[in-house]
Amino acid sequence: MLKKFTQFINRLILSPEASVNLGELLVKEKEEINSRRNANGFSTKLNEDSIGIALSGGGIRSSTLCLGILKSLNEIDILRKTDYLSSVSGGGYIACFIHAYLHVHQHDLNKYETVFSDSNIQHLRDSRQHLYVLPQYKWLSRMIIVITFILAFLFNWLWLIIPVILFVRFDISGIILFVIAALLSILISPNFTSLHSYYKYSLSKAYLWFNRKIKLSTLAKSTGPYPLINATIHVNQDDYDSSNIVSYRGKINSNYFLYSPLYIVIQVTKFVNSDKHTFKNTTLARAMTTSGAALSTFMGYEHKSFLLRWLLVLLNVRTGILSPNPLLKYNSPALWPYYTAKEILGKANTTTARVQVSDGGHIENLAIYELLRRKVKLIFAIDAGQDPNFEFRDLKNLIIRAQNELGAIISFDEANNPSTVIKPNLINGNSTNHFCIATISGIKGSYAAGYDGILVYIKSSILHKKEFKLIKLKRQIQQIDTKADVEESLKRELNKVMHRTYTPDFPHQSITNQFFTSEQWDAYYELGESIGDVLKDNFNFDKNDSKSELNNKVKLRF
Repeated sequence: MLKKFTQFINRLILSPEASVNLGELLVKEKEEINSRRNANGFSTKLNEDSIGIALSGGGIRSSTLCLGILKSLNEIDILRKTDYLSSVSGGGYIACFIHAYLHVHQHDLNKYETVFSDSNIQHLRDSRQHLYVLPQYKWLSRMIIVITFILAFLFNWLWLIIPVILFVRFDISGIILFVIAALLSILISPNFTSLHSYYKYSLSKAYLWFNRKIKLSTLAKSTGPYPLINATIHVNQDDYDSSNIVSYRGKINSNYFLYSPLYIVIQVTKFVNSDKHTFKNTTLARAMTTSGAALSTFMGYEHKSFLLRWLLVLLNVRTGILSPNPLLKYNSPALWPYYTAKEILGKANTTTARVQVSDGGHIENLAIYELLRRKVKLIFAIDAGQDPNFEFRDLKNLIIRAQNELGAIISFDEANNPSTVIKPNLINGNSTNHFCIATISGIKGSYAAGYDGILVYIKSSILHKKEFKLIKLKRQIQQIDTKADVEESLKRELNKVMHRTYTPDFPHQSITNQFFTSEQWDAYYELGESIGDVLKDNFNFDKNDSKSELNNKVKLRF
């Protein structure tokens, strides 16, 4: 009886007919990207020389390293030549900064040259402790964080706290108390009371400071790389055999949720337009924050602890959101305690009006999957995830998912195996190279059938101390007029060297450290620049290279 009632409610609130299938989505998306290619002076076919960049998760560690790499690669005009910029979690901080900057300055002919200007880099450096409201007053900022935690807890249970207070202090009937509780439970959304709002404010202040209110759908009118912002939808132990609106059967824990300018993509419910009534006001800041929402009551395939989930719900310590179901017919109010109860019991699913969405790293932390789905010919993937023992867990996870779900085979040969090329030597602690190359091919009869691509897998690693840019520092010093400025530059360089030398876990320091010191930020940023320079030198990239020439140079190197 309950099962039939649930199916009846689903038919009332959800509309599978409102969605589009993957084929329709890709056709519209290719039209948009071809328009961008033409605007940037490229007339070749997308399926011949498409280029995608993937920025992994890893919080500020990833955003800082990716910033350095992209700044270096942009010297060969890489952003103008890139068709897709896919990101997840910390990599999304920098990706969204790029998307926003290129959109705001879309009529500026020099936007690709100025996106990594000294002033922009300095702002990002100054924002290295973005979770502090007032970085110059650390104790006050810490107090604000503590107060935010307390308010998040209180507001989340306000619908229960107020009726209890009224019951204890005043002689009020049970019916009135029930009505008050019901109204509060509808009006007070956990998306507002949780840490998500604080997190979104902090990130937008740091990375979208020049325009925090850009709507995701407006980026469809931009000329930069097409944004693919990856998140995760949680469907913990949900049995899909009872549903006719999903594309597979069996029990799973999570699936892919993608923010893009044209479509909000959820594989289990097909895809809907980003400007649909339920998503038309979704901002780039919201997408960036959700993609990086690591603290969630559901954490994908790794964390399934009932106790941890219960504590996060009770204390309201979560950064994910309850998103409208893409198939929702009407953007109606929700009874939020119902979803709180489902979180505690681990019963999130995709057949309710709201769905649990959090960090894309909870399912795939390299942001490569969606590029494989689009059969991109050349993929540059930056893996800045925490991996001190170089176990390549995120890469292994991707390889398995790509083969099982798409039929895409990612193959490294012996000379390009990450475990031998990138994993540090046990004697000196240095890697042979920062990157290795894999072929991508599709299994006959699968979704990826006919796919023929190249993956350049780039890993946060150290080759040798000489790779750090002392020559660049000397050039900078020569351009400085005063002795005081010279001394300041030398001091910064010394601090960076000290950090690299006396920090054993560099460059894989814990993800829990989101409050970088100046020397820590400089060390990761400069390592990123160095990795970018190594890539350019190894592939002999040139600013005048066409898309096809970039593809061919990578193939020749392989």
